[in-house]
Amino acid sequence: MKKQNLLLYVLLAISVVFTACKKDDVVPLGKYQGGVLVVNEGSFSDGDGSISFYSLTDQTITNTIFNAENSQNIGGIVQNLKIHENKAIAITNKADQIIIANATDFKKITIIAQADLVNPINFAGVGNKGYVTQWGATTDFVNYPDAAVRVVDLDAGTITKTIALDAQPQGILAHNNKIYVALQGSDKIVVINPSTDAIEATITVASGPSNLGVDANGKIWAMCTSGNFVRVNPSDNTVEATISGIKVSFFNEKFTFNKDKTKILYLSPAPFPATDTEIFAMDITATAAPTTAFITGNNFYGIGVSPTDDVIYVANSAAFQGNGKVERYNADGTKIDEISAGRGTSNFVF
Repeated sequence: MKKQNLLLYVLLAISVVFTACKKDDVVPLGKYQGGVLVVNEGSFSDGDGSISFYSLTDQTITNTIFNAENSQNIGGIVQNLKIHENKAIAITNKADQIIIANATDFKKITIIAQADLVNPINFAGVGNKGYVTQWGATTDFVNYPDAAVRVVDLDAGTITKTIALDAQPQGILAHNNKIYVALQGSDKIVVINPSTDAIEATITVASGPSNLGVDANGKIWAMCTSGNFVRVNPSDNTVEATISGIKVSFFNEKFTFNKDKTKILYLSPAPFPATDTEIFAMDITATAAPTTAFITGNNFYGIGVSPTDDVIYVANSAAFQGNGKVERYNADGTKIDEISAGRGTSNFVF
């Protein structure tokens, strides 16, 4: 009887778990999971960057979660936020810091800040190691004498190595146990071997590779400030395609993929000081750039797509005049709603 009852309870528990997962389509593994993390860059003068959490369960947003959990501001400018190995890593570059927190509750673990960490920008991780792109001193926004990738021991919270670069880096990507770094100040993507922390290959692409992503076929895409998308085969580091005619603004080259990673969605802001912005969709098999935007608006500053329902999240910075907002769209470009966030809304983590 006892064994039968135990079996019955186990089966009942399993049934409840699967029913709950099916109903909610999320598995709440922690306080800030089962939703969308929203990065609010903050203004340069005030350093008021923040992180918001949008709950998919009750469709409410909670702002300044790092501040609430740690009784201190995360600071600004918040360039990037990534989740890796149950850690949340935020990169800020007014206060030049690498902030490591627990991903489930955003309690601070450590903050790395040292004199030679100057203008850190982006993060990628492999195992317990982090790789942070760093502009270094921006003497004239052309020459970056301290451009580098900083290697971080995420468990110890220390910088262990500096990999010097010969041009301004921007996007960084971990893929197939390699680290790819887009050198926006050149026509190169460099490949770092995490086993040796040395550059093992250089890929020549169109000028100004900025942000990087991986499609459904495991191919790497780079959006370039020269108005090109480049597709790279990481198995041999060859350039498979270069698609020209991409509308860019030379500083805000941001893109993402749809749910199944078969389409690229990218921002095309008008040149400063105009605020109008277009969003284009391009098949990963395309040979030419799209000519018609499927979403238009103002002050779009970032874009992401939910991996569960293909909803498009657009960060609206409100030109950094007061709080920004999150605009949500269906996959066909029809607007769902908009939600108030923090200052300079810029990015999403799903």
